[in-house]
Amino acid sequence: MPNKIKWIIVEEHYDAHPFPFYIHMDLISTSYPEIIGTGFKNTILLCENNLMLQVFDESEFSRIGLHALDRLMNQPGFGLKVRRNARIGLEKLERTVDLILRTDLSHLSNLQLSKLMESYVLAFRKSSVWGTIISFIEYENFYGSKKIKEFIADHAGNSKVDPADAFEALSSWPEKTFVLREKEELLRIAERYPALAGTSRIPRPLKEALAEHAARFGWLAYSYQGPLLNEGYFEMELRELRFAGYSYAKFKAEETRRNAKRRICLKALNFSRKERELTDALAELFFLKALRRDIDFKSNFALSFVFRELSRRRGLSVNQSRFMLAEEIIGALRGGPINFRELQARTKCFAYYFNSGLLRVLSGDRALLLKRLLPGKKVLNLKKFAGEVASIGKARGRVKVVRGKSDYSKFKKGDVLVAISTNPNMVPLMKKAAAIITETGGITSHAAIVSRELGVPCVIGTRIATSVLKDGDLVEVDARKGVVRKISKGGK
Repeated sequence: MPNKIKWIIVEEHYDAHPFPFYIHMDLISTSYPEIIGTGFKNTILLCENNLMLQVFDESEFSRIGLHALDRLMNQPGFGLKVRRNARIGLEKLERTVDLILRTDLSHLSNLQLSKLMESYVLAFRKSSVWGTIISFIEYENFYGSKKIKEFIADHAGNSKVDPADAFEALSSWPEKTFVLREKEELLRIAERYPALAGTSRIPRPLKEALAEHAARFGWLAYSYQGPLLNEGYFEMELRELRFAGYSYAKFKAEETRRNAKRRICLKALNFSRKERELTDALAELFFLKALRRDIDFKSNFALSFVFRELSRRRGLSVNQSRFMLAEEIIGALRGGPINFRELQARTKCFAYYFNSGLLRVLSGDRALLLKRLLPGKKVLNLKKFAGEVASIGKARGRVKVVRGKSDYSKFKKGDVLVAISTNPNMVPLMKKAAAIITETGGITSHAAIVSRELGVPCVIGTRIATSVLKDGDLVEVDARKGVVRKISKGGK
């Protein structure tokens, strides 16, 4: 095992499983050389007790991020090619996911189900190979964000544009993620049933509308293993929106203001053609990264039906199914052998490990050995630390550190959400948060996109938040300067 590599944990996924996520890790090593001219040689995807870690060689992560940004800036047509293919991949993936959700899988033959899974894997690979490029430009090192900020700084002196406001506007893209689409549709329901929505008991017409809404958007917080959001959750959301006086008209007015602000900033800053093209490319790719993550979790919901069907037909547990590789799933559906002992070992610990470009799939105790390579965490006694601004604002509140589902029940309205990273499963908490602080992530991260859509102050990429803050700490979050200040420890 290479001891000279400085490994960094870029993201932690709780309540997770390797399929199909491991395909991301495969493509950045095997397909990136053809697409961007270089690929990763040292990566680890490690899953133990449903905690999945993405681990990278720090120097390689930085080098490939800069290389990809250079291609976007200096290779004519490359940015457009990435954007176009990322969209095509997403559209193909969502169509395939919707097909799985519409199909009664129990009526398919083993061959038919295996072909459906082949289509899914091809679509997932297309979405992933183009859609992940922006992650390495932005996620840990903020290369894309820094470039946009450089452009703003170069031009802001000749305008009255506030740099922080300009960055928020220019790094956003005038399309809606699924979080905003759901909110818009819920407000339309409230508009259709204004009197009914204000009553203590939900009448049948509104109940049916909420049930239909839940069928369309219940997967939004599914993450890897659920649960779905039900009509009761959306009823609560509708009541809170009405109580806050939030309407569909207000939603559309905010959307108009956001889009106008972007146009105004672009006009005032008077970017060169090259600056404008790169800014637009980055902003669209930031958006597509967030959209891809939503669709990935929608696909996890769809795959839950495949896992159940595979388990029923071949005598596996559902959890064992989640640890199979694509070729193993397809082979099992076509009557191929299944290594039950290997799958059981993977549920203990699984590693998809590239070492100097060579792939090793490890399980059980052999996979656990890789934990020795991972950086340890220290408790830091700091009063103040900084990160990058994702959503502008300022707030004060009590910290709640959230790692997995077991922490969700402790979170109350007005708390400050502190996490390694957020995922769609945390959206209900994010809506209640006074502010959000994450340890990892860039403008492409889930926390950044959703916090902006919700208007919640958010500081990302602090690297040390969970090592400094504990439950109950009173903090002040200045999400204009990117500074978090600890006012007092928990209970004081």
